[in-house]
Amino acid sequence: MILFNSIDDYNLGPCVVSVGAFDGVHIGHVSVLNLLSDLAQRSNLPSVVLTFKNHPQHFFKTQAGFKLLTTLDEKIELIKEMTNVDAIVQIPFDAYISTLVYNDFVEKILKIKLKAQKIVMGYDHRFGKGGEGTFEEVRACAAKLLIDVYNAPELYPGEHLSSSRIRKLLFEGNVVHSAKLLGYNYGFTATVIYGQQLGRKIGFPTVNLVPLSAEKLLPLQGVYIVKVLIDCQIKYGMLNYGVRPTIHNLSQPTLEVHIFDFSDVLYDKTIRVEFMERIRSEIKFNSIDELKSQIKKDKEKAENYLRFVVGEW
Repeated sequence: MILFNSIDDYNLGPCVVSVGAFDGVHIGHVSVLNLLSDLAQRSNLPSVVLTFKNHPQHFFKTQAGFKLLTTLDEKIELIKEMTNVDAIVQIPFDAYISTLVYNDFVEKILKIKLKAQKIVMGYDHRFGKGGEGTFEEVRACAAKLLIDVYNAPELYPGEHLSSSRIRKLLFEGNVVHSAKLLGYNYGFTATVIYGQQLGRKIGFPTVNLVPLSAEKLLPLQGVYIVKVLIDCQIKYGMLNYGVRPTIHNLSQPTLEVHIFDFSDVLYDKTIRVEFMERIRSEIKFNSIDELKSQIKKDKEKAENYLRFVVGEW
């Protein structure tokens, strides 16, 4: 797959193109991009994804505290892993792009810059200023430019499959359903930092984490069963995302993972954590002994889940 960091660098000639933020690269996106690849192969043309370096919501700032499902690097990697597209072209979502009406976007960006001969859109996707570029509108204007427009079918009629829907599921802590819609376990990449080693003192040592991107969405606070990727190793454990109410009741939530059967030093290393199942909400206990007892129960539940539900333990 070829990555173009500027639309002015694009040099593959006439193509089949799909446009979007593709935040999360969920199974709906993959369906669109599979149709894109199929049409491109049958037409003997390259398949091209035109996406944005920054999310449109970050430009418009209409949602306070808006977070991404995927960073730009994650998005590129997922498209590479999950699809067969030939190229990704990145453009900034800026004042110029935000003011282009859909017919100008089709002509000035897709036709002139990318030499598009076919456009693939998601079943409910729209683009251009004000979101006025529906499938019907884009198809009508593209026909005048001798561009064919195709509409990918809805995957799950009755359940709106969108990045917004997945965000809502994660806000609710429903990482199992979100994984179904994403096609993979939601996760984040983080740096291991020094902590206060409180977990070690109560018999459950943890690694403390800082996500590499502050723009990355984290699910509802609580205790989760997680998969941990350390270099080439796959491990499992429990993650606590919260304020540690029994010990500190911090003003800002922290992330810490107890990795099962693991004792290596990970300070300053970069690891990846993927959410598998939510165990419970964070609870304030009356004593450290109560906390230790609950963590022991959580670990038993996690191990049973991995053994009998996932079959990976």
